[in-house]
Amino acid sequence: MTKLLSYASMSRQGWNSQQALYYGYWMTGDQDEWAAGNHSARCYAMVEKKKISRTLKGAGDGQV
Repeated sequence: MTKLLSYASMSRQGWNSQQALYYGYWMTGDQDEWAAGNHSARCYAMVEKKKISRTLKGAGDGQV
């Protein structure tokens, strides 16, 4: 969550007040890979019922 908020320049309060943006993620490796130092993940931001035409990077606390 912290990385998404930073990427979007969004505060926690801004996140809590919006109703269209969701996120999901999954780890790319198993427990052995994690122990070996692979801490990578695939992360996605999803916007519900709205068409977007720009990046979410730096979007801020305005409505998505």
